[in-house]
Amino acid sequence: MTISSSSSSVTYQGNGATTVFPFPFPVADSADLQAILTDNTQSPPAVTVLTASQYSLSGVADPSGGSVTYPLAGTPLPTGQALTLCRVVQYVQTTSIVNQGGFYPEVIEAALDYLTEQTQQLADGLSRTVQVPVGSGLDPASFLSTVQAAATGAAASAAAAGTSATDAAADADTAASAAASASASAGAAATSAAQAATAVTGAVKVDTNDTAAGPLAAKLLAGANVTLAVGNSGGNETLTVAVPLGALAKENIGNGLQDDGSGNLIPKLADGTAVAAAGLVT
Repeated sequence: MTISSSSSSVTYQGNGATTVFPFPFPVADSADLQAILTDNTQSPPAVTVLTASQYSLSGVADPSGGSVTYPLAGTPLPTGQALTLCRVVQYVQTTSIVNQGGFYPEVIEAALDYLTEQTQQLADGLSRTVQVPVGSGLDPASFLSTVQAAATGAAASAAAAGTSATDAAADADTAASAAASASASAGAAATSAAQAATAVTGAVKVDTNDTAAGPLAAKLLAGANVTLAVGNSGGNETLTVAVPLGALAKENIGNGLQDDGSGNLIPKLADGTAVAAAGLVT
């Protein structure tokens, strides 16, 4: 036969539904096929080589390939797991050609096919190796160690950067809280300053609901027959409230006081009889 496929392995990712997995390369013997299960949900991934009793194989000796059914029962391959099908042959040469013996083309072709399978197997393995440029003088093992050390350092740096980002976010929250507190303090200070300014300028409010503070003389309203006078203007000012006694007497006639006609208030009895005691003098 001929070998038209250049691959000797294929990998499928589980999806929780598929159970039949085809392979596009010929397998001359069932023992030459290897099924490998990889669990990528673990770190590092767990790799298991399945036994022939765990799956069924079809298409042996078919030049176009065949298929593997896995699992034979139970839950299909889940997400996070992978199934790799690969052809694995021994590195031997079992064809013997005798001098002046019979020539059988199929024997020669089978030997060539086997050589091709071995070559493809080597190529598949080489594709997963660490290689260095020709003539570089680099040792692949040392180069791999350097790369792994760099990867470890990069992971540590990434972790440190993540921690720094978390700390920065926390610092930002603290700064925002401090700013809010400072803003509140500034507001309180402004209120205190306004109150202080009110106190310094002598402005007063009638009560806490008063929206316009002002001088006492402006806030105190004089009623009928009452006068307000500001003393010592521009200095230690005073406010005098004056009420003419005569006006007060007129307001209180019939309320236990009487006017003696000269602006004096004289107590009187309930029957109207004046009391002889001296009254109030204006």
